[in-house]
Amino acid sequence: MHGASSGQPRAVEQIEREFDGMLVHHWERETARDRFEVFWDEVNAAAVRTLGTDVGSAYIALLSRMQDAFDKQYSGFPLSKINGLG
Repeated sequence: MHGASSGQPRAVEQIEREFDGMLVHHWERETARDRFEVFWDEVNAAAVRTLGTDVGSAYIALLSRMQDAFDKQYSGFPLSKINGLG
């Protein structure tokens, strides 16, 4: 999202706040899934760029929290199709 244009990943806290704000909207599944994919791609790219550091670990933990929160809100929706695991 925003961090890609500057070359530096956004802070974990900033992404998490924006993601949490998205969940508050309770969008329909398709719209929410599309937004989730954008967040997932941003955080995953940041995690890869910072792998092996404390910051990288924080991005990986955020991926887990995002997936859990999205799954709880949109239960029954196959997340494996969203994040490429299926």
